[in-house]
Amino acid sequence: NGLVSTVGVGDAVIKAISDDNEDVYGSCTVHVLPVQVESIALSKTSLTLQTGSSKKIDTIITPSNADNKEVTWESSAKVDENGNVTGVAEGGPVIVTATTKNGGYQASCKVTVQKDAIPVSSVTLDQENYYFISDYFSDKNAFENAPVIRMEATVLPDTATNTDVTWESDTPGVATV
Repeated sequence: NGLVSTVGVGDAVIKAISDDNEDVYGSCTVHVLPVQVESIALSKTSLTLQTGSSKKIDTIITPSNADNKEVTWESSAKVDENGNVTGVAEGGPVIVTATTKNGGYQASCKVTVQKDAIPVSSVTLDQENYYFISDYFSDKNAFENAPVIRMEATVLPDTATNTDVTWESDTPGVATV
């Protein structure tokens, strides 16, 4: 019927061969390309840690199904191939940069190393209330996917040693995070 489906990355020659004479055919070379990286972001744009401690910076590659998500890390700070940054000496900020091997896209994080821990004084969300209005829960005209929103947490002060947060929902039967 002429419907060509991709199965993997590579090249294939597709032929339409005459049932009357197998020596008569038309052909087309199909090139299936890998999904290319379009951008990179980091889980943190700034990071403060104590001397001797380590924190991981995660990469966010778009699209999520990109074929090659490998990155290289560069910095005068101590950073390993997985994005783990270790505070060696007090100072900063220094720039840690992740570069995608596919496309050469870059994202950076400012890293400051301090001797003493600075405690968190507050955490706020960018939304105080949010109302999902959706036909997803309706019997008529239901949407295929549940509605989503990405909330952002702000941790103060910016120089706090541990700005990581754990997300949770008090009613997972209604909303999960």
